Formats: sequence, C-alpha cells, structure tokens
Amino acid sequence: MLLISLALALAAGPSCKHVGSSPVGAEIGKRVVRPGDRVTASLYYYDGPFGQKDVPRRCVKKLRVTGPATLARDGAILIAADARSGDTVTLSMVIGGNPASRKIRITGRDEQVLTGKWHVVSSEHCQGRMPAEIVFADDGSYTFTFPEQMVETMISGGGKYSWDAATGALKMSWSPYAQTARFDGDKLMFVGVEFDMVPPPPPGEPAPPPCRMVLG
Repeated sequence: MLLISLALALAAGPSCKHVGSSPVGAEIGKRVVRPGDRVTASLYYYDGPFGQKDVPRRCVKKLRVTGPATLARDGAILIAADARSGDTVTLSMVIGGNPASRKIRITGRDEQVLTGKWHVVSSEHCQGRMPAEIVFADDGSYTFTFPEQMVETMISGGGKYSWDAATGALKMSWSPYAQTARFDGDKLMFVGVEFDMVPPPPPGEPAPPPCRMVLG
C-alpha cells in the first residue's frame, strides 16, 4: 500500500506549495518586446539540486497583466499597438499560495537595444576566454558565463552597461577597454570587448588589434 501511495504521489508531480516556495522566474518568448507583439511567458522554478523545472499549470492561479497589454485565452500576452517605448507590462500570478510577478519593458518599434541572450558566433584577435553566454537585461545590467560554468544558475561575472545606439559606444562597468557594439542585420558586432582580464603589452611593444566578436 505504501509503494502504491508513493507511486501515485510521484505521478501527480510536485506539490504546488513546494513550487511556490521555491525561487520562481519567467522567460519571455521574445528577445525584445515591441508594440503590437504577442508574447508568451514560460514559468519555471529552481528545485534545489534537481535544477530548473517548469511550473505545472495547475499551480498557477490569478494570472493577470497590468499596463498596456491584455491576456489572451491561451495565456499569451498581447501588447497594445499604441504602447510606448519605456512602458512596462507586469505579468502577475499566485503560485502555490505565493505571489509572483515579471516585468516586461516595451521597446519602440524602430528602437535598437542590446537586451536579450547572446552567444559568440565567431571571434578574432581575442586574448581572453570566450563566454558561452552573454545576457543584457533591460534594467541596464548584464551577466556573462564561461563554458565551464554553464550549469544551472551559475554566472562568471556581470555588472552595469550603457550603450549609445547612434555612435555604438559601449561601456561595461568593469572593463577598462574602449568598446563598441553595432548591429549587422540580426547579428551584434563587438569591437574591443574582453570578458577576461588581458595583461598590457610589454613596454615598447605595440598594442595588439582589438578583440572582435560576432554574436547571434
């Protein structure tokens, strides 16, 4: 009888109370959200040593949005066509009795931003290690993770950034290097960006060419 009860409990999945008391997040289906977009949010939670898992739909209650958006019957978020750059849409819900929310910043129709998750497609003249993943958030923060640390929630470093879309000038809080970032279609071109500390050239020797990365 005990074995049957245990099997039924495992088949039912985790308790919603356990899910709601765990760290919860939401991944938005678009890198950049613009007026008129239809976007989805994938809810997840961190189950200790078992890593990231999807939040069961049965555990999500009182799902709603505030701001210039509406919620579709299938749970998708419909951004208003007249939403303005800088507007915020808040997706809120109750999971296992605990409130949770995710804010989404609206980007203008033709506005260029670095926001999103990027991976190195190619590089040249780079002396430091190459990150496996770089994430720019819409609150002006960024993180990067080297390949050997790509496990669960681990990151290798991060900080604050600012970017001038007109000139391409990029400033990352920890880096002393002159940097630029420009778009080429759907690719992001970095010049002078290093994610590892690189020693200066010996006295009297010319500086090496700047690191160039293509991100996608």
